[in-house]
Amino acid sequence: MSFVGLPTRAATHDVLLDLVTAQTVVTTNVQIGSILDLKALQGGYGHASLNVVVSAFDVADGDETVDLFLQGSNDAAFTGGGYNLAVISLAAAAAGLNAANVVTDLYQVPVHNQGADKSYRYARLVSAVGGTTPSITIEAAYLSDRLI
Repeated sequence: MSFVGLPTRAATHDVLLDLVTAQTVVTTNVQIGSILDLKALQGGYGHASLNVVVSAFDVADGDETVDLFLQGSNDAAFTGGGYNLAVISLAAAAAGLNAANVVTDLYQVPVHNQGADKSYRYARLVSAVGGTTPSITIEAAYLSDRLI
């Protein structure tokens, strides 16, 4: 992973925490990359950060939007869907979310694996895209605050 500019605080980054490496997303409601077993990685409840590196984002039509959801579940197959633990919303400037077009950059959101009075064992990244020609190329990782 090319997570240049990560904070200097002690955060563990192991290949098992990688959600996706260099994938282009053009479809809504699809899982992106791997499902993580957070219990095996963190031993249960834990704080972390969702880190997404955007290396390309199509904003040519000016109406493109991309939401990346980190979802948690206690079912490895996410049969009943997932609980949204975090979201990163990106868009072309004309779509109204940003003052300027999204650029290639590192986006970070603090997260934990608990919500709706549950601690979730599994996590996955899911996309929701909109606009004329939505396309984004990303790398993503779940960086745990717990040493492994």
